[in-house]
Amino acid sequence: MRKKNKRKQDKELLGQGDLFSSGSQVPQGDGDGGTAKVREGLSELLSRLSSQLASTEHLLEEIVSENNIGRAYQQVKANDGTSGVDGQDIEQTGAWLTRHLKEFQEQLLNEQYEVSAVKKVEIPKPNGG
Repeated sequence: MRKKNKRKQDKELLGQGDLFSSGSQVPQGDGDGGTAKVREGLSELLSRLSSQLASTEHLLEEIVSENNIGRAYQQVKANDGTSGVDGQDIEQTGAWLTRHLKEFQEQLLNEQYEVSAVKKVEIPKPNGG
């Protein structure tokens, strides 16, 4: 019973309760308006999908915005962040960002940024795995 209520609640949150409920019948186009009901449901679904797409369309731009990167930098600095695998401390990273921010943003937005390899460390296991 609990799982059934959870699924119903999830569908209602997504606004898809009547569109995808397992008990609903797909109306057949026999002159009783069933085809119109299907079209209306599909139209509503497409409208919801379009609005979801619109809400995430500029997400990457927001992530790589100067404001967001600046806030992230300040947060790491406030937490006394240590150097990463590149060996740069937070001050060096700040200087690098000052010189290369626009280039870095463009590479991220154009999906051209390549992350450096991470240091690999083998940890021996007692069973040899």
